[in-house]
Amino acid sequence: MDLPGLPELHASLVEAASAAGFERLDPGGEPGRCCLGFTRAGQAEAGVLYVSAGIHGDEPAGPLALLELLREDEWPEKLTLVMFPLLNPEGYAVGSRTNRFGIDLNRDYRARAAVETQRHLACLDKLGRFATAVCLHEDWESAGVYLYEVLADGLESWAGEVLAITDGYLPRERATEIDGHPARDGVISYAAEEVSRQDRVDWPEAFWLTAKHTGRCYTVETPSGAPLTQRVAAHQAAVRAICEVVLRKGGSPQ
Repeated sequence: MDLPGLPELHASLVEAASAAGFERLDPGGEPGRCCLGFTRAGQAEAGVLYVSAGIHGDEPAGPLALLELLREDEWPEKLTLVMFPLLNPEGYAVGSRTNRFGIDLNRDYRARAAVETQRHLACLDKLGRFATAVCLHEDWESAGVYLYEVLADGLESWAGEVLAITDGYLPRERATEIDGHPARDGVISYAAEEVSRQDRVDWPEAFWLTAKHTGRCYTVETPSGAPLTQRVAAHQAAVRAICEVVLRKGGSPQ
């Protein structure tokens, strides 16, 4: 799989989203610099699924996976969808984790130093609550797929079901410690209530989402050392699995 340049990827995402019946979200700011967002209303009260990717510009598998999912257009019609497939366009253009000012956007959701974060948050403020949120990432140090799962008190974990699907595309990370966190069978678990109490300044997107917008968030990490085609396919499979389980089990309280 070839890696498209930023203009090609941006245009392809807009075209595919439009063809699939998504409306464009306007975050404002300079075209090609700030986040790209879309939404599509569902046909029933099945909840809102939020999906994002590309917050680190050197992790291209997530944006490409969402592009392919948009092109396939097999999204469940009952779900309302909110998608931000390219949160860091300038980082993607040069293959950098950060934006052009060296800010890691995925550590900026409390400080709001970057214009990209500010524009994204302005959009989120208008979108309300989500049944479930999914953030697609890659890990240069991992040997397999793993998840960060943040759940509100009392909610059932879906992590095992999601990873059982991605196991068909890439091996699972089995380390008992991942990125400095205790892990079990490829899952790092957080309580949403614990996240909201943390006084750290460098909040990732997932912390903001669970503090303000949802009781359930999954950050899906694929190993950057694996072939790009496999990483993209694993991300696609994870998103499909989460869509299926949201419909089957009814999502989470909004």
